[in-house]
Amino acid sequence: MGPLVDQSAVDAYLLFMGMAKREGIDEVMRGKALEKAKKGHYVTPSIHYAEKWNNDSLFLQSEIFGPNVTFVPYQEIDEAIKIANSTEYGLASAVFTRDRNIFQKCVEDIDSGLINYNRSTVGASAKLPFGGVKNSGNYHPAALTTIDACVYQMSSLEVLNDEAEDLKSIPGIEF
Repeated sequence: MGPLVDQSAVDAYLLFMGMAKREGIDEVMRGKALEKAKKGHYVTPSIHYAEKWNNDSLFLQSEIFGPNVTFVPYQEIDEAIKIANSTEYGLASAVFTRDRNIFQKCVEDIDSGLINYNRSTVGASAKLPFGGVKNSGNYHPAALTTIDACVYQMSSLEVLNDEAEDLKSIPGIEF
C-alpha cells in the first residue's frame, strides 16, 4: 500500500476503524498505522463486513480515503443498487457479474461517476470523462474533449470475459 496524503488522513482513517467497531460492524482485518524506513503516512488495508445496510451508520455513510473495503450482503440487484445509492457520494463503482443485463441495469440506475464492469475502481483512466457525482469528485470530466462528448458524467472500464489473458490487463491482479 502506498502512503496516505498526510498525518491527518491517517488519523481520520484510524478514527473510522474505531467507528466501525463501535457501530458493531465486523472487522475482518483492522487497518493500522505503519512505521516504515521511508518517510510517509502508511496504513494497512482494512476489510469490514456489515450484516445489513444501515442508513444511520456513520461508517457506512462515509467516504473513507484509505485502503478499506466493506462488504454488505444483498438478495436482489435492486437492493444492491439501493444500497449503492444510499450515500451522498458517487465517485466510482464496480459491478462483477457474468450477466451483461445486470451490468446494464447498474449503469442506468447507480449514481456514480465511474461504473466498471468486472474490474476494480482502482486506476481510472485520465482519458475518460470522470468527475464523480453527488458529493464526490468535482463534477468536471478529466479528458480534454469531454465537454463536446458528454451530457451526463459517467464512464466505464470493462473486462468482457474471464479468460486469464484479459484479466492480466487489470492493474493489481497477478497470476
